[in-house]
Amino acid sequence: MLEIDEKNMTIVDVRDYNQSYKDPTQATINIPVAYLNRYFHEIPGQQVHVVAANTLEKNISIRFLRKKGYAVHSYTLTECQCNNENLA
Repeated sequence: MLEIDEKNMTIVDVRDYNQSYKDPTQATINIPVAYLNRYFHEIPGQQVHVVAANTLEKNISIRFLRKKGYAVHSYTLTECQCNNENLA
């Protein structure tokens, strides 16, 4: 299981609003990938963990966030049975 340091990292959920699951114990920001360009400035901090439904959402969001200066350290895929990755 991937350990996420919530104190130093912001969890950004890029899935659609109807797919995302909001856990009240985690500081998760839900910005669907289609809205990243409009709302990326609302992501606090520069260290990011991305939660995406599939590889396409993950690739688009990570590429976008890195271009905007965010350090994407890891990601979680919810519709994939593969291993989740740590990019650091």
